[in-house]
Amino acid sequence: MNDVGVYVADSIQCYTRWFQFHTIEYMKRHYPRGLRAMEWWETARGVPLYMDRVHPEYPDSVRFPKAEVEALTPHGEYHASSFDWMLAFAILEGFKTVLLLDVALYGSPFTNGEPLSGRPCMEYWAGVAEGRGIGVHTGPRTGDLFRIVHTARHVSDLQYGFDDEPGFELPEPWTDHR
Repeated sequence: MNDVGVYVADSIQCYTRWFQFHTIEYMKRHYPRGLRAMEWWETARGVPLYMDRVHPEYPDSVRFPKAEVEALTPHGEYHASSFDWMLAFAILEGFKTVLLLDVALYGSPFTNGEPLSGRPCMEYWAGVAEGRGIGVHTGPRTGDLFRIVHTARHVSDLQYGFDDEPGFELPEPWTDHR
């Protein structure tokens, strides 16, 4: 998705689609790295490149079925990252299993550039998938999906109510940096 593939696509043995949800106009204004990476798609790769619309300069570009994805649930417009759009698309396409590896939507602290709503949104769509009988697997615990986020500790495996997990724990010594 996005520009990640340009740097690793040649090492990926098989991929059947690619996603760039940011519009070209957005990338021109806010995301020049992504726009530079799009040069890779100016040559046909033989797999669909899902975008906001078909772009003639990208021969593999295909319009992403946004309306169809949004029609999946009453909250179908609830999207905050490329990850959840792709998961919702997998639901639409009838996948039986989805593997989410290294998905980290809660930076430490907020360093990955994703919006705060990215993680709960992704988990919502994972719940929609599981509710429809689609297996959702995360592999080894390298990302932060389905983990508790504490105010100061950031991420842990403690479970609310059943483990000794204070909602707000400050490291000692604590300094207010405001």
